[in-house]
Amino acid sequence: MEALAERADAAALALKYEAIQRLRALHAAGDPVDPRPALRALAAQFPSALRELDLLPMAVIEARLAELDRAARGDAPLPEWARLQSAVHAWLRVALRAKAVAGGARDFVRAREQGLAWPESVGLGVDDADLAAILVPPGGRLVPWVYRRVAHAFGTTPERVESAFAAP
Repeated sequence: MEALAERADAAALALKYEAIQRLRALHAAGDPVDPRPALRALAAQFPSALRELDLLPMAVIEARLAELDRAARGDAPLPEWARLQSAVHAWLRVALRAKAVAGGARDFVRAREQGLAWPESVGLGVDDADLAAILVPPGGRLVPWVYRRVAHAFGTTPERVESAFAAP
C-alpha cells in the first residue's frame, strides 16, 4: 500500500479510536445525553467498532491512537492490525450496503447492478462469488466470511484478522 493511502487509513482509524475514547469518557462521567446517534454514526463508518467500544481496555485504545498518530504523520508504517482493520471495515461497509440494496429478498442482480462502490482502495476486488457470499453468507454469518476474505487477500489467517480487533 502506498504511503499516502497508509496515512489516510491511519487518520481514519484514529477517528474511530477517538470516538471510542470520547464515548467511554462520556459514559464514565454519567453524561445524560443519549449516545445512540453517536453509536450509530460510529457503526456506520466503522462496522464492528461497537465491539471494540465494549471490550478494549482504555490503555489499548490509547496505545493504538499513538501508533496511528505516528503512521498518519508518516513517522512509522501502518501497523499490520490497522491494515487488517481497514480492510475489514471496508468489506463490511460494502457488504452492508449490498444487503440494503438487495433487500430482504437478497436480490443478487439488483445488488450487482446498483453500482456498489467495491473496496478497491484497500486492494480488494469484489466478484460475483463475493457478492453471493455477502448476500447469503456461508454458515449464515457475515463477519466470519469477511475475516476469511480479508485473510485470503493478505495471506494470513482469519484468526489473525480477528485478533486485529482484540487487545494484544
